[in-house]
Amino acid sequence: FDEFAVLSAPAAAFAKRAFGIEAAVIPVPVCIDDIAAQAAAKPWPVDPAGRTIIAFLGRLVERKGAVELVEAFALLPPRARARVVLRMGGRGPLSARIEALIAQHGLEGSVSLEGFISDEYKPGFLAAADLAVFPATGGESFGIVLTEAMAAGAGAVLGGDNPGYSWT
Repeated sequence: FDEFAVLSAPAAAFAKRAFGIEAAVIPVPVCIDDIAAQAAAKPWPVDPAGRTIIAFLGRLVERKGAVELVEAFALLPPRARARVVLRMGGRGPLSARIEALIAQHGLEGSVSLEGFISDEYKPGFLAAADLAVFPATGGESFGIVLTEAMAAGAGAVLGGDNPGYSWT
């Protein structure tokens, strides 16, 4: 390779520290017009009960914060929880743990595990969200999913406080 590119200064620092390479920081390579068109072409269903939709999309691994999200959702007062639904797209080694948390807290009617969401359906999944939540605790070089959620038309996008997400 002659050149290396990354999406944030934290990613450039990691490349230097881990591999000893210099990398240029480039803009996010996301075509927002294509994502918006895909979201419109393949919409995800609205909640039949008309509840506010919170969406999470990502691998079910520790650093993505999926467990913390379910635990936080469980802390909502019952009256508030009755008005929202949490849709979780993704799969990974924490699937069984998240399923157990859902059962433990009696969230079966409020939290749905949607499984793997392909690139074809991802924009529609994100566009259906009133609040797209990505509580990653670290290890994010930028968080392209944040840009994708905004481009898809999610109502609001919330990212975890980690260097990759907070870099501007």
